[in-house]
Amino acid sequence: FKQMKTQCVSMPRSHIPRTRSEIQLHQDNTAAEYRDICMYNRLTTGIHNHNTTGNANNVLNSLTEHRNEILTRVASQLSLQGVLNRAASGISLNEQSMEDCFSERIDGCSPRRKKSIVESFPNGEDMDMFSMEM
Repeated sequence: FKQMKTQCVSMPRSHIPRTRSEIQLHQDNTAAEYRDICMYNRLTTGIHNHNTTGNANNVLNSLTEHRNEILTRVASQLSLQGVLNRAASGISLNEQSMEDCFSERIDGCSPRRKKSIVESFPNGEDMDMFSMEM
């Protein structure tokens, strides 16, 4: 037996009728592909936004940490300055007055005192960061 190869004859699509189930299947496939594309777009956009926001949060966290370090330094300078001022003026330093010195905050300072504290920072970045917060 020798097999004979026959050529395929292409038929135009317009001449092939589709059944209702084939039409429904085609519509369902098209809708599913559209939903998949939408979901893919939402996922990629969400991942991009999360990564972008994550980087921004890292920057904000480092700025906040830097700010807190500066405020801690300022508070300790204020406390030390208050102790030295009271000692220099001859005021006795009992436990309550010591606690008052250490509880001082930068918010309670006059603008001139804030400026002198800011100028006492050795590094310009710290000064810029602190003056930005005022």
